[in-house]
Amino acid sequence: SEQTLAKARKEDVQRAAYLDVGHPLLASWGRQGRDCLDQWLAADPHELPLFQPAEATTLLCRLQNDLLTLNWHERRSRDEMAPFTPDDSIQVHACHSGMREVEVLQDRLFAMFADDPGLDPGQIVILTPDIDSYAPYIEAVFGCETGSRWIPFSIADRSARQDSPIADALLSLLETLNSRFEADRVLSLLDHSALRRRFGLTEDDRELLVDWVRDLGVRWGVDGAMRAEHGVPPTREHSWRFGLERLVLGFALPNGADPEVFEHILPDGRLDAGGTQVLGRFLQFLDSLTALRERSRRPRHPAAWAHCLEQALDQFFLGDSDEGAELQQIRDAMVGLAVASQEAGYQGEVPLEVVLDQIQQRLDRGRGAGRFLTGGLTFCAMVPMRSVPFQVVC
Repeated sequence: SEQTLAKARKEDVQRAAYLDVGHPLLASWGRQGRDCLDQWLAADPHELPLFQPAEATTLLCRLQNDLLTLNWHERRSRDEMAPFTPDDSIQVHACHSGMREVEVLQDRLFAMFADDPGLDPGQIVILTPDIDSYAPYIEAVFGCETGSRWIPFSIADRSARQDSPIADALLSLLETLNSRFEADRVLSLLDHSALRRRFGLTEDDRELLVDWVRDLGVRWGVDGAMRAEHGVPPTREHSWRFGLERLVLGFALPNGADPEVFEHILPDGRLDAGGTQVLGRFLQFLDSLTALRERSRRPRHPAAWAHCLEQALDQFFLGDSDEGAELQQIRDAMVGLAVASQEAGYQGEVPLEVVLDQIQQRLDRGRGAGRFLTGGLTFCAMVPMRSVPFQVVC
């Protein structure tokens, strides 16, 4: 590439004189393949060239032949260039948003199918550098079509968080343990339906809790002791414990009692009989979350972490038929981490952050591989060295 050549000239001018960029697209985009070929050639292999020039005269075939023969048009005059007629074999579209990109893609695919009735969706691949961010747009545009406008498709290479609501809930739960227990962060855990189901809460209950937390002035920290751990004065005000105690005290006092300060707490009398059930279930959730935080504060051996997180799965998820398969994948990832540490002879202890990263990597590894080459459109990530046996690449 031009960048590598510039560095080589600074280090050794004579050696750089033997280097050539060739075709700039191949030099800048073909690094993974070039490194692989260099390793093969270093082993002195038996060479059998099977590259064939493209016979068609389209713009795409012209570019492919230039890459094969290392021709670069800027080095030649216009008179030396073979004449060609511009066509749509290579298209570049500028769009104002990711959603619009997917909509334009769909329009172009419909046009391709109309122009070539023999083109099959399984012959088309769509690659994106960030499959997780585009997956919702793909589902929204391609997943809502019916009848003649329906195009079969699959999305490969999605992360565990995008592909599994249970994995996303667990990872969010574990990430919260090292936080300051901010009000918004703790309540956002109840956005996960699996966690709400485990503690008997509904979406309406979550909205009610949001109103309570806002009016009670809860900001962050379980109590004053947790605030002291973060280097601030151990005040109870605006902590979870202080706000919830106001609710409980307001319900416990006799009806008609003056809302005076009791043991440095100002009661809040908004609770009714139905609200006490919601509060009780939320207190169970918060106590479980706090207890898990205490258990997760000290480093452990990976096998001990696997046992600890197994208990967390039982504590925060129902494990019924709707969640069984996803929970089993998580358990397999935790067991795999413990087995790997034992096979490596590792006897040390690691913090929660390391375990969290390793579990996420194990869940991501191989996820979505079964959704590659399914016979429909294939949406996937730009994985290095991926074989692309498709007629159309988007």
